[in-house]
Formats: sequence, C-alpha cells, structure tokens
Amino acid sequence: MAGSQHQANKDLPSETKLSIATYLLEQSTNLKVPRSHIIQAAELFKCSNSSVKRVWRATVTHRKNCSGLPNFKSKRVGRCGKTKKLTDIATKVAALPWRKRRPMRSIAKAIQVSPASVHRSVVAGEIVRHTNSINPHLTESNKTSRCCI
Repeated sequence: MAGSQHQANKDLPSETKLSIATYLLEQSTNLKVPRSHIIQAAELFKCSNSSVKRVWRATVTHRKNCSGLPNFKSKRVGRCGKTKKLTDIATKVAALPWRKRRPMRSIAKAIQVSPASVHRSVVAGEIVRHTNSINPHLTESNKTSRCCI
C-alpha cells in the first residue's frame, strides 16, 4: 500500500485532522469514501492509512449525530506529564513571621519543605520576591559596584 510508506504518527495535529476530514467530506457520497481516496489522503497528508481512517470514523459518527466537523483538539492536554504536588507553600509562607522570611533556605526550613520547592513556587509566581534599598536584589550594576569597592 502506498499510504503506509510514511512513518506512522498517531498524534496528528488538530489542523491536519481537520483538513483530512474536509478533504474526505469533499470526496464522499452519503458519508461513504472509496478506499482509494483514503490512500490518497494518507499520501497527501503524509500519515498512515489507519490515522486517516480514525479521523474519518470520528467525522462520520459526529455527522450522524449533528452537522459540522468534530472537535479534533487533543484529549491529552492537562492529563499528561509530571503530576504536580499539591503543597500550599504560599499560605505557609504567609503564616510565617516577617523576621523568618528572609533567605529562601530559612523559609524552606521553617515550613518544612525543600529549598527547591520554595524556588519553584517563586518561579511560578505563587510567592513574590520583595526587595528594599537595604537588601536589594542584586543586578549586574549592583554586583559591579560592590566588587570595585
């Protein structure tokens, strides 16, 4: 088969799935597509025959229930990847007295989490780093002025 020459990629982008569905709808009669058009679609969009068939099957089942094209957005979004630990670091830091909120290591020790977790919450924006004129956050100009003294 000519369509199965390409490297099979099950995870087609939603735009490609949409264009496959519209191409096959143009070629179809009464929601029936000849096998030759499925092979042509696989060659045209550089995917496997089974991927084209999967998209067509979803389109047909959606068309039987309602008009229009189905939603081809990925169902994996938010359900894959590293699971986030639910530690509410921001409320624990808010409960700390002001004197113990200075270095990140002290904060981590006081709320009994790792310094890396505190740093991750700072990067994520859960904890906001505050500086003042007495203890400024060192910029490049501050570093050079301290070094030259």
